[in-house]
Amino acid sequence: MRVGVPLHQPPKVVAIAVATHGHLPVQRWRIPGLWSLHLYRYAGEIVVDGQVERIQFGHAGWTPPGEMVEYRFQGPSSHLYCHIEWPEHSGVDLPRVAPLGSAMPILWARLMEAAAWYSTDLVRTNVRVWDVALEIADLMAQSDQQVLPEPVRVTLARIEERLDEAISVAELARYVCISHNHLTRLFRQSLGKTVTQSIQERRVARARHLLERTDIPIKEIAYVVGLPDLQQFNKTVRKHLGVPPSTVRDRYRNAL
Repeated sequence: MRVGVPLHQPPKVVAIAVATHGHLPVQRWRIPGLWSLHLYRYAGEIVVDGQVERIQFGHAGWTPPGEMVEYRFQGPSSHLYCHIEWPEHSGVDLPRVAPLGSAMPILWARLMEAAAWYSTDLVRTNVRVWDVALEIADLMAQSDQQVLPEPVRVTLARIEERLDEAISVAELARYVCISHNHLTRLFRQSLGKTVTQSIQERRVARARHLLERTDIPIKEIAYVVGLPDLQQFNKTVRKHLGVPPSTVRDRYRNAL
């Protein structure tokens, strides 16, 4: 099951606390006008429109306003809840329930801090809950996606760190302790592109941002993105964006 959570808008926290249920094996309720965010410390089930979703210790879950939910407990069941007002807005498509993994204790602690601020500093509570909600959304989105192999993830991070330098595939392969061919094969299998293509795409993406959003001279941007040869920089930008760097900058400014 999935829900569309309006995370692009700041929340207004109406209640935040820890609650324990389970004195009855089954309970049903709805909360008109309020979203619910839960961090679960128990195993059980949620039933919505006849569909059953399992809860495990360390899961987080979303419930839209006014939705009738049936909870099936296996004894005393503790969770941290936030009841939130959110403006009507298109939402981020997320699983209704998903694991938080090793982040669960940290996010629980951060929401408990938000609960402590609620009576004295509601602005700070709202900001903290929004930040945690966005992080939970990121973790849920990751659980939807294929997990990249460790060498690919480490290589991508290394590319970001050294984008302003000369980067060779052989050097990256040595950094992650595998062969050049194996790294290339992993990139093709995971991302559908080569390591070199990934490097070029990141250089061009960063160059485009700097061309459109800053007044940094084009020659300096070429250095910043690791393509100090201006002719090569122009050729690379034209190849990926269809126009030279000066046109990228002019088009953006003329559109403002």
